[in-house]
Amino acid sequence: MSAFLIGVALAAQVPASIGPHPPAGNSGVYQQWKLGRINGYKEEKLAANRWRIDAQSGSNAIQDLALLSALYRAAIVTKAAGRSRFFTVKMEIDNQLGGLVQGQNVYSTIVLHDEATPPPPYEAKPKWASNGRDNSADEVIAAIGPALAQDERAREAEVASTRARYYAAP
Repeated sequence: MSAFLIGVALAAQVPASIGPHPPAGNSGVYQQWKLGRINGYKEEKLAANRWRIDAQSGSNAIQDLALLSALYRAAIVTKAAGRSRFFTVKMEIDNQLGGLVQGQNVYSTIVLHDEATPPPPYEAKPKWASNGRDNSADEVIAAIGPALAQDERAREAEVASTRARYYAAP
């Protein structure tokens, strides 16, 4: 992995050692959350440039699937809105390592922007302040897409469907 991608992965608090292919099957891959699925992301548009994106993964998933999914989906939403960057103004990560439920939950709020916008303040508890970042959508996609088995065609289709869903003229 190039030094650039390792830097992006570390900056996004994503382990650089994640393999390029998640396990086969419905439950261990990047996907929208639906009832009955253990893994997936969900989103809520809070304002024109503000989103809540949450993700969860179970013990059958690749390491940090929830974190990767939340960041990747944030990048997709950013591109669909015609923006180039997003601020992570809140990101809380809950690793469940024991008991009946094992996996990871990620709760995030992002603000979409372009190059000239100053960063807003971080909104979560001080414990999570180091997760507040200004992210390039293209860099996140390049660094995380392969770990989620998302190629350019899948990414472009997802950007287009997200744009149609949230940004199409009525």
